[in-house]
Amino acid sequence: MKPGRVGWIAVVVVAVAVAAWFWPGATSRTRIVEGPAWVPVAGVLMVEDVWIPLHGLRPPREDPNCSDHGVIVQCPLISTAVLAGLVMAKTIRCELHRFDGDDRNWGVCGAVDANGEWLDGPDGINRQMVRSGWAVAWDHYTRDYVADGKAAREANLGVWRSLFIEDPARTGTLGTVNETPDAATVEVQETRVRMYGIDAPELAQTCTMNGVSYPCGLLASAHLNALITAHSIICHVDLLDDGRSWGRCGQSNQTGGDFLAGAPTLNEAMVLSGWAVANRDQSRAYIDAEDEARREKRGMWAGEFVRPADWRDGVR
Repeated sequence: MKPGRVGWIAVVVVAVAVAAWFWPGATSRTRIVEGPAWVPVAGVLMVEDVWIPLHGLRPPREDPNCSDHGVIVQCPLISTAVLAGLVMAKTIRCELHRFDGDDRNWGVCGAVDANGEWLDGPDGINRQMVRSGWAVAWDHYTRDYVADGKAAREANLGVWRSLFIEDPARTGTLGTVNETPDAATVEVQETRVRMYGIDAPELAQTCTMNGVSYPCGLLASAHLNALITAHSIICHVDLLDDGRSWGRCGQSNQTGGDFLAGAPTLNEAMVLSGWAVANRDQSRAYIDAEDEARREKRGMWAGEFVRPADWRDGVR
């Protein structure tokens, strides 16, 4: 083979590799982050300011999923503490995976020593969480931890020592919404529904106003909670390719089968309030609402903020 041809082949290979990372049509993309880690919520690490849900598992949910003889057990809090114990005072290395239609950095993480050698393997954190029973194996993107999850269940470890209900994935018209875990998620009939077409700050995210930092993630979540208070809220739900339930939610009409005529959906109301932004990768339905919120300086637009997707990716 001619030397010039070899050079062109190398250029093409590099170009394909770069495209696989940046282009949204790529099936899977990876990168590495390393450093101290902290745990903002159950099942999530932050390393180098990147928001990293652990790959191949789900943290337990609260009431009524975890209960012992009728008493609610704070499974998410315990799961968070177990994960914090695994990463405390250690250097954590995570291989981050991105998948089509999913802007999350799903992490396969493990602890390394001062020489950069693995302490419990490259997926030691993920595997230990499932083996302890304080996380549940999730087979949507990988089946690597299914056997570990089965062993924990048979041994009655962690959440499996008492009554534990795995997350259902119902679709169709569901009602009534009774919980808002964060500013872009509602819970209805034991199904966690992400609101389609919008994105909102994570609970740990902060924004600034007049140069002062404030907890915009918590305020956005509180606003969503206020929107559902004293209302009958239903959701039209689909299960998308990322394995999660997505929907449009809003006030119910008298039949309980559709939205109240003339009332904005929760999705639109969150964007209009300035406590969420349009997710242009999913839908263009809420771009006008975002433009209005920006023009009127509502919610986060009253100050400065990083878009939630960029914030999860480490932009500050």
